[in-house]
Amino acid sequence: MRLRIGKFLFDVSADYPLLKDEAEPEGSTVVSQEFPAIKEGLNQEVRPASRKSSPINTYGYSRVAILGLFAVALVGILAVCILFITNRTSIPSASNPFIALAGVSKPEFPAKAAELVRSAGSANEKQTAQEVLRAAAALAKPGVLAYVVSSICHEVPEVAAVAVATAIELQPADVNSFVWGAARNAPQKAEQITYSACQSASNSFDYVALIVSQAAPTARSGILRGLTNALPQLQSTIEKAILQTGTDEIGPVMKQTLLLCTLTRQNK
Repeated sequence: MRLRIGKFLFDVSADYPLLKDEAEPEGSTVVSQEFPAIKEGLNQEVRPASRKSSPINTYGYSRVAILGLFAVALVGILAVCILFITNRTSIPSASNPFIALAGVSKPEFPAKAAELVRSAGSANEKQTAQEVLRAAAALAKPGVLAYVVSSICHEVPEVAAVAVATAIELQPADVNSFVWGAARNAPQKAEQITYSACQSASNSFDYVALIVSQAAPTARSGILRGLTNALPQLQSTIEKAILQTGTDEIGPVMKQTLLLCTLTRQNK
């Protein structure tokens, strides 16, 4: 018995059905006549699964969603970066001494530093002086800082003590230059300069007093007061030195003070 499915002819009488592609002989049984159910199945249109249940479509939707989230995150990051850069560039140069001094030639450093401190106003001038000196120490050669201290003290004498202390902290080897520059340009602040310098460089108290006295020779009492306030342990020794020398001139008093300190250490 032979069955025809489409153009293929099957011989079902053999042990293994043979698939043959040949014309329908007489007497063969045709599927279209005797097996209408098979014919209907063969003719039925094969329809794809719905778009909702298709794993391919689901993957596509997921990929689009992920790409969308990534794009939104990227835009957000770019917006934050632009806002940060805008805020940085909008800060006044007076509050950024490093930025303000970075493009200044070294000979113009002292004048520009003093300008920054003066423009800060009385409420912020001390803090600004510290920041400007730190920026100058980082950007310029060591010898330039003494000129910066001199210029700042000349323009804004009220910050002389803070300027000296900050400069000594940054470059302690140049304490004499800082003291001279501050006292020479702000002699009316001799006591405050002496106090600040002696606190920052206590081992150099005699040099500090001598240098300030040379810049402000009429401020002897203020210099000695600033020295003893900064180093109260020396007050009795200085008073004894004044009695022994019979004068309050800084040179003789400092010399005798050092001698008395040496004798005291030897007797211990």
